[in-house]
Amino acid sequence: MILRMALRNLGRHRMRSVLSFVAIALGVLAVVLTKSSIDGTLNTFTGNSIQLTSGHVRVTQVEYRPKERLMSLNYPVDGFSGEGIAPMVTALRKSPLTTTVSPRIKFAAMASKDGELIGMMGLGVEPEAEMELAKLDRYLHAGRFVEPGKEEVALGATLLAKLGLSVGDRVTLVFSDAFGSMQGYSFDIVGELRSGLQLMDSRLAYIPLDTVQRMLNMQGMATEILVTTEHDDQTDKLQANVEDLLAKHNSSDNYEVVPWYQHNELMAYISTAKVSYNFVYFFILGLASFVVINTMIMVVNERTREIGMLGALGLRPRQILRLFLIEGLILGIFGSTVGTVLGGALTKFLSITGLKMDGMESVGDEMLITPTIYPEFSPSLLVYAFVAGLIVSAIAVYIPARKASRMEPTQALRTS
Repeated sequence: MILRMALRNLGRHRMRSVLSFVAIALGVLAVVLTKSSIDGTLNTFTGNSIQLTSGHVRVTQVEYRPKERLMSLNYPVDGFSGEGIAPMVTALRKSPLTTTVSPRIKFAAMASKDGELIGMMGLGVEPEAEMELAKLDRYLHAGRFVEPGKEEVALGATLLAKLGLSVGDRVTLVFSDAFGSMQGYSFDIVGELRSGLQLMDSRLAYIPLDTVQRMLNMQGMATEILVTTEHDDQTDKLQANVEDLLAKHNSSDNYEVVPWYQHNELMAYISTAKVSYNFVYFFILGLASFVVINTMIMVVNERTREIGMLGALGLRPRQILRLFLIEGLILGIFGSTVGTVLGGALTKFLSITGLKMDGMESVGDEMLITPTIYPEFSPSLLVYAFVAGLIVSAIAVYIPARKASRMEPTQALRTS
């Protein structure tokens, strides 16, 4: 009976019902689009950081991190007991949690064009491991990636443009080796990388690891070893496995194992940011709920005599409360459903086509975000938005509904 009364009452005030319905639908739609875009941005940043800079865990000398910005070569990873990284890399790859292991050497280098020195970050890598880790094939715009044992380099598109070079040309890099001596090597440019990431496109120079070890006098060494696993939530287990492996070989005091979420300050804030943004989503729905609150307050005020009559006919306060709550929940269910469906469809479309963000090209190297943002579409997102819409709708309608249920029938009947 109460459900039929609620449906009839909604039909009697169609414009107000439609206004509340539209407000809830737009609020839920805004939450779906906002949350999917923010999640897509944060997950893209996290994924790029894991693939390009940190792995799920990173093994370095304990003294290396404080001097990393200087790209020092004085604190290398040189194996369990100084015998070289090969046995360590092999042992890491045997771990059941490991998917990729990529030893690397980072070093500062320069190239000259028209008398101007252009700085870059040289990156010595095992080509096959690095391709698997960073999925670099998706960024190869021209040519191919470097091959082991060869004096060749793959450069970002922006860096190539600065140098006025292209695939097939040669470039001479100047750098300091592990002993501080200035060296110069010429390389064949075999690949052009175009990712939209400032770090890769304008700074990185990929060179085979064995070639870099030879030219830097760092045979059998690396500055870091990146290790990845299947899923992000296995990071702590992977870290524990790597630390156990180092302890087994009495190397715990020499190396530190850093998980991706502690790689830098930005990464440390990601988890906090995701929680904080939940308040933003509920704030958006809260703005939409003001329309519902105002509408329900007006309905209660206009139906004061009707409420008094219902009370006089024997309807208990909790039944009157239930009547208005049902009216609000009906609006919430239909509004949340429409908002979720429309938002889901639009998010699915944008997750494929992407959303161009002008100005993203100018962000710093640490912000590993491409100019095109791909909102993240997932069923859990739609469930989140729908449930959030229902919760906010219920809270919004409870205040006027509670007021209606507390009216004295005799006083309400005397209201003009």
